[in-house]
Amino acid sequence: MSTSHGYSTIVGWVREAVVSAPTWPAAAATAVTTMIPALSVDSDDGIVLALNSSVEQGYGLASQDILAKAPTLRWTSALRYQGYEQLFACALGFMARRIGATNMPETIATGAFRHLIEIDPMLATSQGWAFGDGFRFGAEVNFGQRKVRRGTAAIARQVSVWEHLSTMVDRLTLTGSLERVTCEVQLRSYSLSRASAVNTAAILTALPLASAPQVLFRHGVLRLGTFSTVTPLGSGNEVGVTDWQLVIDNRLRGVPGPRTALAPEEFEKEGLAEITLALTLPRYTSDQRFTDWATPTILMGDLKMTGPNIPGTSTAYQCNLYFPSLVLTEVTSPVQGSQVPGMTHQASMRVPTAAPAGFPTMFRLGPLAVEVRSGQASHPLL
Repeated sequence: MSTSHGYSTIVGWVREAVVSAPTWPAAAATAVTTMIPALSVDSDDGIVLALNSSVEQGYGLASQDILAKAPTLRWTSALRYQGYEQLFACALGFMARRIGATNMPETIATGAFRHLIEIDPMLATSQGWAFGDGFRFGAEVNFGQRKVRRGTAAIARQVSVWEHLSTMVDRLTLTGSLERVTCEVQLRSYSLSRASAVNTAAILTALPLASAPQVLFRHGVLRLGTFSTVTPLGSGNEVGVTDWQLVIDNRLRGVPGPRTALAPEEFEKEGLAEITLALTLPRYTSDQRFTDWATPTILMGDLKMTGPNIPGTSTAYQCNLYFPSLVLTEVTSPVQGSQVPGMTHQASMRVPTAAPAGFPTMFRLGPLAVEVRSGQASHPLL
């Protein structure tokens, strides 16, 4: 008999197989290949019960019915410079096959590649790839090929392996603090099994550890300034923060249907994704952000995190977040006793009307782009 211990929990996740027709769920689970450096894990079977009473007796409940099974999974991990490309792509939804004449991911040096991941309005397999997504030739994409933004998650719990089939990213939260930079993922899944033949305990315990360097708070430089198509952000726009948080809320919804019985149909966004940024500054030294909030002033910003060199290259790992257009929704500077007051900023991302100066060329001019420079050569969605 095995007993579960938190320190022996192993988490893995991988995008599921590409399909050429709208498909839900995946025909089979996909074997995970890399261990996620998880700090905490929370899995829920998502069983919705109806507890029924009757007029036959007055002693208590008479029966129960299962109305739905909607499993969810949440984990928090220490963010690393490589190994999150597929997860980011499934959360945001899009990476072009080519931007202009540049193949994506872009080769920036032998063994070093640049990924630029952007927001897509849909995450379901009802959306297929189009030649307008950066494809030049028919041979680059199969006819009808779908954009697959879902994955298999597997958790080794010693007692058993919990396998979530066809998970989709409901919310992705990146948080920077003095301790570390973390990535919290909330997933909705089609089903949960504890008897998988694909992701077994032997497979998960043999997974390689994540080897890329950890993203640290001191690696990051955050800049924030007035939106401009002429003047790029510079050193004068650097903002010293004590912590920051980016939240991408896809607002996914899926309910049981005639085809799926108790399981949910393929998840869809209820509307626009909500993308917000929170900043905490150590000192209140200027009224400028209160003015920007009251106007409101359209801002632009970026957060660039640079690590050590990619092995075998002279190119550094990078994880960069670009905010082409944002507006402050709240600015505060509370007073607590005799200590020096700080400041907090809350901001929401907007779709810019034109490309901001100094930003990388985006395939789609959207509210957010995530740039990863790593040793990962493959396109995360193809």
